[in-house]
Amino acid sequence: VVECAEWLALICTLGESSTLWTGDESKCPKETVSIYSIANERNDLRLIQTTIYRGIFQAFGDGRIRFSHEFYQNYLAASCFVRCIPRASWDRILFNPDRTA
Repeated sequence: VVECAEWLALICTLGESSTLWTGDESKCPKETVSIYSIANERNDLRLIQTTIYRGIFQAFGDGRIRFSHEFYQNYLAASCFVRCIPRASWDRILFNPDRTA
């Protein structure tokens, strides 16, 4: 569950989104990440759903979920970034001129 929370935090942070969408995927707001679109073999939909219903997340209305604390989201994202992304890619990702966050 912790690794899944890290992964969700990284997706939200790099995707410049503060919320995850749990409702009908066809109605997912543009600035929100749908949990259905990010499910994969390692972090399947069941694990994602188990993770987002833990205390580190809170409902944000109309099917959206967000981290309860931005600091914790940033910590988890950084942890996953260091663990999962090859060091050779860090500069290209972090200093991308198209990123605003």
